[in-house]
Amino acid sequence: MAAMNPTAGSFVVNTRLMRHFWNLNVPFPEQGSLNRIYTTFVQGHFKSFKSNVLDEALKVTKIALSVHDMVQNTFKKTATNFH
Repeated sequence: MAAMNPTAGSFVVNTRLMRHFWNLNVPFPEQGSLNRIYTTFVQGHFKSFKSNVLDEALKVTKIALSVHDMVQNTFKKTATNFH
């Protein structure tokens, strides 16, 4: 098993080495998918709480995902300065 960072380092891998691996690329989920994933977790966790607590938890989830998206767009990854 091996992993490579697609945004940093060397982008050339010898084909004689690659033939020993099954290559799989999984991109980071889009904002809509992340919202669905985390909303499902929050709803499952807070289902026994009062509805106003669940509503606030869902708001916090949306805010956290917006902050994550803003940080990801502001601090771009580079080979010399990865975050």
